[in-house]
Amino acid sequence: MTPQIVDHPGITLAGFAIRTSLQEQANLRDIPAFWQRYAQSLRAPLLASLGLPHAVEYGVVRSFDPASGTFDYLIGIECQNSPQLPAGAGLHTIAPARYAVFTTPPADNDEAFSRAIVATWQVADQDWLPTAPWQHAGSESFERYDGRSSPGHAGRQMEIYLPVVPRWPSFYPAPATAGASLDSDAMKHIKIVEVGPRDGLQNEKQPVALATKLELIKRLRDAGLTTIEAGAFVSPKWVPQMADSAEVLKALDLSGPVNYPVLVPNEQGLDAALACGVREIAIFGAASESFSRKNINASIAESLQRFESVMARAASANLRVRGYVSCVVGCPYEGRIAPQQVAMVAKALYDMGCYEISLGDTIGVGTPNTVLAMLEAVSKVVPTERLAGHFHDTYGMAIANIHAAIGAGIGTFDSSVAGLGGCPYARGASGNVATEDVVYLLHGLGYETGIDLPQLVATARFISGELGREVGSSVGKALTLPE
Repeated sequence: MTPQIVDHPGITLAGFAIRTSLQEQANLRDIPAFWQRYAQSLRAPLLASLGLPHAVEYGVVRSFDPASGTFDYLIGIECQNSPQLPAGAGLHTIAPARYAVFTTPPADNDEAFSRAIVATWQVADQDWLPTAPWQHAGSESFERYDGRSSPGHAGRQMEIYLPVVPRWPSFYPAPATAGASLDSDAMKHIKIVEVGPRDGLQNEKQPVALATKLELIKRLRDAGLTTIEAGAFVSPKWVPQMADSAEVLKALDLSGPVNYPVLVPNEQGLDAALACGVREIAIFGAASESFSRKNINASIAESLQRFESVMARAASANLRVRGYVSCVVGCPYEGRIAPQQVAMVAKALYDMGCYEISLGDTIGVGTPNTVLAMLEAVSKVVPTERLAGHFHDTYGMAIANIHAAIGAGIGTFDSSVAGLGGCPYARGASGNVATEDVVYLLHGLGYETGIDLPQLVATARFISGELGREVGSSVGKALTLPE
């Protein structure tokens, strides 16, 4: 029996639930009895509350406890609003996910139908899953009963949805737990700053729904990212995709362990950030005069002067400030940028009080030798531990540049899930370096990141699907297996 692999958009159900157990096969008795009770006394009032004459029905396995073998089994109907439900009923949401879908063989009577369901579950769990190129995602399984499942239908069938993610290649090195191959304890952990929800989405031409942005951030957080750039308080005229940044932040837990910095260009942006209660902001300058004037309509000196009042107020509000420097290797207007020019801007931001300076190869023209030359110059005026790398993959050099920067002592890197984003001024730019590609490199080198790579790849697939495109990362493509 070969399942179909599908991406399910998620669904909200209204229904009833029981608690049952795998012990002594109690579930094989409890669930059929529950369906019988549902058909006799629960279905009619539930349908009436939803204003439906009939509906597709679902059986959901949720809240599984591996220690005791107990779980909830919910019978529900799709719900589009918030109705007045019958006593004992409730709402349950199944999040969007990828599933292996098994269809039971046709059955001519109730007894054969029940046997087919049990047998198909056994095939899915015991025969297919252990050897498949997919593994259980750890989320909820569910059953779907449509018109083919009705007692009067000839050859009754139903579908079983098993949540899956690609099985991790056996040759892939697991993240180091002790860092035995590394020389310095301080360098056993590399920090990733996820910029996808801001830098990755800001140039999208079609509006991205608030719910999609929040789901992306949630999935990144669940994958282990602890610093996620959540938005930018910039002019909605110039960057309309960031116009809902305040709404995004209001929906997040800003007091928890995950940090959600936002980009602010001026005091007006700072006011908006303070109103949302953020703990960290970012300011951005450039090492190219031409780029600075075209990007923010100010010279380098003028842009740095603008930031002085922002920095003073941020210090008074106890906000951490991160500084960005764009065009640290090359500029679309000026060509090559002198390392000394980058060092001058980085030092100015550091002297203002930025706790970290992110050095961005904005148009992705850097190679390891040009990156190392730039880092050598900047490290003379800013402590290396206060520097971060931000690489774009226009010429496919981002991973090589990160590897070189690690060798130069850099311990923090910016990246964007699925390789989203990039510089709109660079012809053919393929975007920011993909977070999943960076994590694959770091884990392979023996560094710790705290990030679940399979879950991160699933997140890349989710946002790529929402945007209607293929995953823009090498690791994501390699693990998008044929269906």
